[in-house]
Amino acid sequence: MLQLLLHNLQSNKQRIKRVHFIVPQFTPYLPHYSLFSSVPVHPSRRSSPSAIKPTNIHPIPINFRGIAKDVIPDCSYLFDCSSGETLANSSLKYFIFRLSCISPETVRRFWRVHPLKPQDVLEILLGFQCVCNNIWLEAEKIESLWGIFRRASQQSKGFEHLSQSYKIMASMLIRSGMFEEVECLLSMATSQEVLFDDHEIFSNLIQGYVGELHLEKAVASYDRMRILGLVPSLSCYELLLKFLIQLNVTQLAPQIFADAITLGMGRTVAQGHIYGSVVRLLCADGKVQDARNLVKKGLTLGIKPSNLVLNAMVTAYCEKRDYDDILSFFVEVRCIPGVHVANKIIHSLCTYLGSQCANSFRLRLEELGFCSNKITLGILIGWSCREGKIKDAFIYFNEILSRRLKPQVYSYDALLSGLFKQGMWKHSQEILYEMKETTDGLQLSTFMVLLAGLCKARQFEEVKAVVFEMADCGFIQPTPLEDPLSKVFTVLGLCPTAVKIRRDGELGYSEAEFYDNLGNGLYLDTDLEKYEAAMTKVLDDAILPDFKSQILKSIQSKSIKETVMMVGNMINWGQELCLPLFSTLVKGFCEGRANLKTVIHLFEENLKFYHQLDHETLNTLAQTFGKKGLVQRARIIVNGMLLRCQNVENRTHTILLIGLCNKGDGRALANYWHVAQKYNWFPDIKDGKTLLHCLCRHGFHGKAIELLEAMLVHHPHKDFGNINYDVLIKRFCQHGEVDKAVDLLNIMLKKGNNSPPDSSSYDYIIQSFCCHDLLDQALDFHAEMLCRSHTANKNTWSALVQCLCRGRRVAEAETLLDTMVQMGETPTREMYSAVINGYRFENNSIKASQVLHRMQQDGVCVDAQSLQVRDVLSSTFGIVY
Repeated sequence: MLQLLLHNLQSNKQRIKRVHFIVPQFTPYLPHYSLFSSVPVHPSRRSSPSAIKPTNIHPIPINFRGIAKDVIPDCSYLFDCSSGETLANSSLKYFIFRLSCISPETVRRFWRVHPLKPQDVLEILLGFQCVCNNIWLEAEKIESLWGIFRRASQQSKGFEHLSQSYKIMASMLIRSGMFEEVECLLSMATSQEVLFDDHEIFSNLIQGYVGELHLEKAVASYDRMRILGLVPSLSCYELLLKFLIQLNVTQLAPQIFADAITLGMGRTVAQGHIYGSVVRLLCADGKVQDARNLVKKGLTLGIKPSNLVLNAMVTAYCEKRDYDDILSFFVEVRCIPGVHVANKIIHSLCTYLGSQCANSFRLRLEELGFCSNKITLGILIGWSCREGKIKDAFIYFNEILSRRLKPQVYSYDALLSGLFKQGMWKHSQEILYEMKETTDGLQLSTFMVLLAGLCKARQFEEVKAVVFEMADCGFIQPTPLEDPLSKVFTVLGLCPTAVKIRRDGELGYSEAEFYDNLGNGLYLDTDLEKYEAAMTKVLDDAILPDFKSQILKSIQSKSIKETVMMVGNMINWGQELCLPLFSTLVKGFCEGRANLKTVIHLFEENLKFYHQLDHETLNTLAQTFGKKGLVQRARIIVNGMLLRCQNVENRTHTILLIGLCNKGDGRALANYWHVAQKYNWFPDIKDGKTLLHCLCRHGFHGKAIELLEAMLVHHPHKDFGNINYDVLIKRFCQHGEVDKAVDLLNIMLKKGNNSPPDSSSYDYIIQSFCCHDLLDQALDFHAEMLCRSHTANKNTWSALVQCLCRGRRVAEAETLLDTMVQMGETPTREMYSAVINGYRFENNSIKASQVLHRMQQDGVCVDAQSLQVRDVLSSTFGIVY
């Protein structure tokens, strides 16, 4: 028996034609790109199916480079990027036949109707209007309906679809994301002078384009809608405006928002962050007057500007140094700025015009109702000390106390520093006494000011007392043998061996600079210029808080909480983030796994930096968003990078594809897949394996095999782990792509023990051959299966037996039954019945009776048809069972 099977294996190895299941294909979004190349590939240039041959008897070189090009259009239509020649040239009856496979009762009466009337098309559309739970059937259904819609209009010149048909068809196409078909539909309606005035369809179309990041098409659809006099839905306005804001489209966003206001939807649309974002977008682009006009228009609708809006306006005016316009703006909009907004103005005025001018502006703000806080006055204290106006600084300090506010440490440090710089070190004790009374204790920054100030004043006995106090607070740990002054010089950034305190010898010219408690003349033996510069630097740094250095230190220590607090302090003190610091912050937050709300809020506060970041920072940000599931935000970042010709890392592309795969969004996955290919994306081995497993797990087998093929080409000696090739083979067989299944089987066998195919792979292939009566190929693979010590399941045995009987090779079918029994398997009733009926058809009653007798001996229940055969044999030949 095995010799017979092996003989079959050697014979008649012919190529088979592709077996097409009725598999729908979606419409293209982008040009079809070859795998990891930017060269477009036309469907006609795709490779032909490979020959299907057994793999163990005649080993041949395996060329798997062409598998994916043939697999994708037919095996996974969810990812197809070409409409396909087959469907493009298909007839009306072909599409009706496809629908009959889904719901025969709906289209049965239209089988022989030719030509279809407009009312017939409408009835078909109404019959399939409900959404299928199965996405495969839903896609096939809508594609077939679109085929009927197009073909019906081509039946005759006078054919015109009903307006309701247009609306139903458009809704279905939009639901499936077939936007190019929707555009074609709208063109058809225009050519037939059909008024297409359904605002819901246009709104959904715009939202669909936004979802696919097609800016130009979304805006074009919006323009067409407004020309028709249609009003977009609220959700459409919100989504489109958010999209324009995220892409930094400064011209369109304000226009569309103004349009929404004109249509009476401004107040509703302005809820949330959209209104503020549009204003901030204009301000970031330097169009402060346009932003002001938009705020005034919002006021007419009762929309008061938020703190974010006021902050954006103030930032723009401060950059232009138009401080009078700021005041007039507050008067015009009748708004009182928040504290951090006012502090930004005060800080800017101090920087460019001085503290006195800033204080005058503060007083004018207070006339409008603003109330200064301790930080507002603290800014004035710091800048007054920097300008040497100690008297003014104490006036502001006294105002803090008179308002029963608690001064911040920064204000105390500024006052101490100012006193030391003016040589008024004796008054420092009064500040220290006040500070100890109102705070929980001296901070390290205050001790540093004291050390530098006292060293500058040559009060080294006082310095020693401060050192002991610092030791009590735990800031330093001096050793018993260590000179306290050496420790101080080290802390202040000097080399302790380079600074010596010497006694004046009083011989000749006196060098004494200062005197000790005993009246001895002393002087410093050091580089005095370097010494004074070190002391002055410490005092200058303490006058105004240096949040930048504090933020950088907290980022280096990976203290996210402290970093967020420092950023908050910086904003409260009216200081602005610079681009390098902002970039470092973004990287630090992403690498430190900060809450993404923190990162998003940081961007909302600093829109002007969003599109100025370098590609490394943006890649890090996009990867962080992608890993956290915010794929849409990540895609917008990447889209902006591509528009600006910035480099998008392969890892960024891979993480986004994994995110889209996890969401199960096949169309978005296909769309971005081709974008990544266009820019020569190819994952490394680790990320590629992760993506490959993800694609297999979520059922995107077409993309999985495409990626697998490319990785096998680029990494031929790598092991890809437990990739379930058998699942992919099953998928191919289910869609009639037996040749691709065999190619993949060859790949598995070539890899040897790393990923040997199991019996299920052979079962799927053999059963697929039998379904299409490719009997010789089925027998060849069955023989190979047995040679590899695999056992076929009963479905495979049954498929072979029935296929042999259909091919009038009943004797071979009976031989298969014998082989089954020899291998310990029991043939089923259906197998016996197929052989019995086969012999009956050949008028071989003796063989039929023998098989029937054997069937009964094996204890297999005889079915009704076999009973009928038994009765005929008994009456005709007198055979008794």
